[in-house]
Amino acid sequence: MLTLIPFPLLTGGAAQAGTVKWHEQFPYPTGNDLWDVSAVGKSLMWAVGLHGTIIKSTNGGLSWTAQESGTKTDLNSVAAIDANTVWAVGREGTLLKTTNGGLTWTNQRVGGTSPLSSVSAVDKNVAWACGGFEQPAAGLMYKTTDGGASWTNQNTGLYEWIFDVKAQATSGQGK
Repeated sequence: MLTLIPFPLLTGGAAQAGTVKWHEQFPYPTGNDLWDVSAVGKSLMWAVGLHGTIIKSTNGGLSWTAQESGTKTDLNSVAAIDANTVWAVGREGTLLKTTNGGLTWTNQRVGGTSPLSSVSAVDKNVAWACGGFEQPAAGLMYKTTDGGASWTNQNTGLYEWIFDVKAQATSGQGK
């Protein structure tokens, strides 16, 4: 069984031994605001933000390398699956995917220009993207089961913007 829950807000922090530890990075890894980060293990992570910013760290965030996203559109969310497979979504219906660790990013536009606010995946083939800002495109939820070759509108019936989605594989599915 696959569990999919859209969330209106996202909060959190990294818990370690019962405490939350945050470390400011200076100098900042980019001159642009960053909106989301996704990690694979303790060392490998990607962050996305304004003006198509994508940055990657291979050492737990101690240093970052910029990646060419191919867009100047703001990116709102990122979902890293493994060392090679990462999705990112943003304004104007932007949906990007890399299968080579970010060396190249491919646009997998789902149709339309309504902003996408979040992406979540259970493996390199199954993922969801959500968003929608105003009628008639509010409450958008898209799903792929073929690695993003095609995306299907999930017809949520919601008339409000979906801010966040988290997918989790259960019972051996999504592997």
